[in-house]
Amino acid sequence: MSIKKLRLERGWSQQQLADISGISGRTIQRIENGANAGLDSQNALAAAFGLSLSDLQIKLSSYAKQDVEEKMDEQVNSLNWKGFFIHLAVYMAVISWIAALSHMMDWSSDGVLWAALVWANMLLLHLLKLINKSEADDQ
Repeated sequence: MSIKKLRLERGWSQQQLADISGISGRTIQRIENGANAGLDSQNALAAAFGLSLSDLQIKLSSYAKQDVEEKMDEQVNSLNWKGFFIHLAVYMAVISWIAALSHMMDWSSDGVLWAALVWANMLLLHLLKLINKSEADDQ
């Protein structure tokens, strides 16, 4: 249960919620840390927040859904950055390999330079896309 969010919305401490609801402070701590609240505790919490039991459960399930969505967004963002760094590592390895091969084979370095510049621009676009997405997510 995400009683903590409801409590914090009202600016209450755990002890204040305990006093208002008639539930012990230790029980409030347990519930906020993920322990299941019994029916009596749920009814007391609903009354403390001025909600019916069903409204409390609806509100808490919407908070749980938000928490899951936020965690998923964080994971996707982490994967996007990981993808960028893999892209960067592949760029460095491939361009280095092509440059070494070009040097050994006495090829013109213009082709390597152009390939490196084009790919560097793609990396820059990848980076800018991630930065813009991060800024949009922050707003």
